Amino acid sequence: MKKSIINFFDKIIVMLLGIAGIATACHYECDSYANVPLSHIRFPEGTCLYGMPSSVFIVIKGEVKDQANNPISNIRVIADKSDTLYTDSQGKYIYKFDTYYPDFLTFEDVDGAGHGGEFASQVRDIFVTEKNKVNQKKCPESGELYVKTENIKLEKK
Repeated sequence: MKKSIINFFDKIIVMLLGIAGIATACHYECDSYANVPLSHIRFPEGTCLYGMPSSVFIVIKGEVKDQANNPISNIRVIADKSDTLYTDSQGKYIYKFDTYYPDFLTFEDVDGAGHGGEFASQVRDIFVTEKNKVNQKKCPESGELYVKTENIKLEKK
């Protein structure tokens, strides 16, 4: 009888600790995330994370334009030869990283003569420094936020 009561309370304690772990793992972002739309945040509000939360968030964003300062859409942006995205209709792109960020970005024209002509590829080294740090007085629990803007002008082939 004594053993069954102890086993019962053991199960309840384990269940309560599990619920407490899940409840405290939820990570909420600040209202303002360096002018990045909420739909673009890597961990949107209410997303539950497990383990140690990241203390550094890095946003790399910018615009890709031609020499006449016109935005170029559908340019492939590759982070360290792995993570790929494309510029939107206004030539804008945005990457979100936690802790790690790429050493370089590669910009490639994938549609040839479409969207303003054929453009030469360009590789840009990325250096995030203390001057890219965003002051987050409203939400210090979310860690440090760095925003790096890399605007690119591509030359025609």
